[in-house]
Amino acid sequence: MPMNLAKNDMTTIEKIQAWLAKEPKDDETIKEGALLLLTIDRNKFYYQRVCKAPQYYAKHVIYKLENRLKMRLDNITEQKVESMVAKEMPTAKAIMEAKPVADDAEEESEEESQDGYQRKGKREDHDRLPKKIQDNWFTCAELWHKIKQTYNSLLQMHDARPCDRYDQVQLLVSMDKRYRKLMNEYDDYKIEE
Repeated sequence: MPMNLAKNDMTTIEKIQAWLAKEPKDDETIKEGALLLLTIDRNKFYYQRVCKAPQYYAKHVIYKLENRLKMRLDNITEQKVESMVAKEMPTAKAIMEAKPVADDAEEESEEESQDGYQRKGKREDHDRLPKKIQDNWFTCAELWHKIKQTYNSLLQMHDARPCDRYDQVQLLVSMDKRYRKLMNEYDDYKIEE
């Protein structure tokens, strides 16, 4: 069920923030949090489970409210998260399939992937590049592995609600942007002779 946009107002945000700030989280406080979740996503079954065993679900209620708060503060709906997932998953898959940063890093490859991004591989003049530009290559190697991990964890979360996948999608988007920026700097750097 999509997040109710009418509920995406400042009073709901303030209620979530006030609840998260409350300490300690006793049974009544956790039930209040579950009631707040009920007003947001209308999951009566979840609300009833929390009311029967509040301490058991305490961390989960906190987690769910933090996720909903983050989405509301970013003014993101569940539909927007779904469209982000639909846009970023093929992009991440293309990055992984192209493998522009090989583990042995000595292979030369120049190919254009499905997303139109030119991968040139490690440059022949890599050792003559400034240290900062050389470091881009190794940073991208680390980013490639992190993108792969995030992509795979999102694949495993295919049944999860968009608000639960939001953090991972945001992470994937930011890593993808950074990866492309650093690879472009590396590929396009001209050595002055």
